[in-house]
Order: sequence, then C-alpha cells, then structure tokens
Amino acid sequence: MVSMKLFNRSTLFSTLLIGGSLLLSQGQATAFPLSQVMKTGKVPYTAVHADWAGFTFANRAFHVDFRSHYQNGKLNEMLFYFADRNLTDQEAHKIAALAGHVALNCYNLLPERRASIQSWVSTWLIQNDSTRERTFGPLLVNMQHTSNGDVLMWFTRTGIPGKAPWINHCINR
Repeated sequence: MVSMKLFNRSTLFSTLLIGGSLLLSQGQATAFPLSQVMKTGKVPYTAVHADWAGFTFANRAFHVDFRSHYQNGKLNEMLFYFADRNLTDQEAHKIAALAGHVALNCYNLLPERRASIQSWVSTWLIQNDSTRERTFGPLLVNMQHTSNGDVLMWFTRTGIPGKAPWINHCINR
C-alpha cells in the first residue's frame, strides 16, 4: 500500500516544476514581449510602438527599431541607436549587460555566451572602435558609428524565430 505521505504539497510542486521544465526543453517555442525582456533587464521604457521603442538606460536615450519579416510580430532584427558622447566605462558595461540580456532572451543563445558578448560590446564601446561585427554562434552583432557620431548596435541571427533551434524569441509588444 502506498503511503499518502509520499505525495505532500512540496513533493507534488517539485514534480510539477521538473515536469514543466522538461516540457519546455523539448522544443516548445516561447515568445517574450520585448517590453517584458527590457523590464527584466531593468530598462524602463518611455514609449513602445509597433516597430520601434524608446527608453533611457545608462544615462542615454535609446531608440530601438524592430524588424519582423514574420507573422505575429516575431522579431528577427533589432537596431539600437544611442548617443556615444562621453560614455563612461560604467555606462559601457551597463550597455554591454543589456546586449547580453537581449541576446539570451530574444535570440535564444546559451547562457555560456553572455560573458563573451558583454566583453566584446563593452570593449568596443570603451575603445570607441571603428565598425566591427562578430558572430556568437547563430547571432551576428554589428557595432558602428553613424554619420552624426551615434552608435548603432545591430542584432540578427540565422533561422526563423519560433522554430527550432530559435525557439525562444521576442515579439514587438
């Protein structure tokens, strides 16, 4: 006879959590609203629209353009514009942390890639380097200065958002 003590609330809750995480890891697509991703990255929005957003972060006003070539607003490209004048090391590190956060949440990169993305973006910002691009697995990050001296940070990747292997992705909400 099975004892009912084996199935107390904490055991049942743990079983449900483990079962739920196994289901997600088996390929279910998760669409994250970009506004939610930015909030979890501690970025307050000032405006959100269908194809762009504005926010202030690290003492900089950002403009983000979204590009979606797919139904349901699945984002495959993001372009971040911000003023690069007098950027401090601390601000560069915060912006690099944001880049890592977006890469993991919107482009389904493995957490192990976060440090290399953050390091590369931070170094580029601090050195005020010329146009550069680098791939991190399927993600391409391009950094460049615009003609008026602002920074353009462009994210894109191979594949289709919402389809394996790019199951976790962002949508323009």
